[in-house]
Amino acid sequence: MRNLLFFLFYSFVSLNLNAQDKTQDTQLWCELKLNIKIAKNIKLSLGEELRLINNSSTMGNMPTSLGLTFKIGKVYRIKPTARMSYQNGLNTFRYTLDQSLKLNLPNKIWWVNRVRLQYTHNYETPLVNFKYRFKSTLVKKLGKDVKMNFGGEIFYKDFYNFNNLSNYRLQSGLDFELGKDENGTLRLFYIFENEFNEANAQINHIYGISLNFDLF
Repeated sequence: MRNLLFFLFYSFVSLNLNAQDKTQDTQLWCELKLNIKIAKNIKLSLGEELRLINNSSTMGNMPTSLGLTFKIGKVYRIKPTARMSYQNGLNTFRYTLDQSLKLNLPNKIWWVNRVRLQYTHNYETPLVNFKYRFKSTLVKKLGKDVKMNFGGEIFYKDFYNFNNLSNYRLQSGLDFELGKDENGTLRLFYIFENEFNEANAQINHIYGISLNFDLF
């Protein structure tokens, strides 16, 4: 948590300085996710996403994901996910394991912390990529059907090492609950991403829309 707070502060202070030295790109991410409750505390999710890069003019990635969420107690979740994506003419496979805590705070505020272990590879090249990611988000209920969120995420390459950071993200967004039974969510979001310790590191401004539906 201390590292996260430091990088949130650092990102705001250095935002303009970093922008002068790096290429910037505006991207558009669109996602549809369907959820099915297969047991009392187990949910299956299927997601399809389209990511446009180069000022939202070129398809950069098209991920398809399949995950299981296990609810343990009131605040703890664990979620393994497999994702296949098509990028630069290659099929890339990514496997993640998420562990998260959702804490209730006063005034209709939730604090969500997530740790993600990530492994990526493809069969055409010897590329193997390990990452450790930590994300912290505050969610505030604004009205009956609207929530606002703000958070930050830091990425470590290969293992948890302060000197091995690859990038960080700052994200804000609005969630609108849909349907009479509130079984759908429309999310509009913006992500500021700063890459470093990477080849061709750049700054990304990501605008996104996500539709999430609970089918059963």
